[in-house]
Amino acid sequence: MVVITADYPGERWAREELGAAITKRIEEGIRVIPVLYELCGLPELLRGLRYVNCTNHTGDQIEKQFGDLIDALNEIELNPYR
Repeated sequence: MVVITADYPGERWAREELGAAITKRIEEGIRVIPVLYELCGLPELLRGLRYVNCTNHTGDQIEKQFGDLIDALNEIELNPYR
């Protein structure tokens, strides 16, 4: 999982970890699951991947977002109608 925040693009270590994850995705076939934690743009390398939107931090939305994350971890197609 790659957690994306508004500060993400400016963080050196976050960019290096993303590069390593993308390399492993290409070379070893690992899954990379972007988690959008704050409203901001996704890095170019992640735009083609399905991401989990966790930008709404209200109590009623957290359970749904957690379910979306579990589905992504289990490689279940995310349901936009849930």
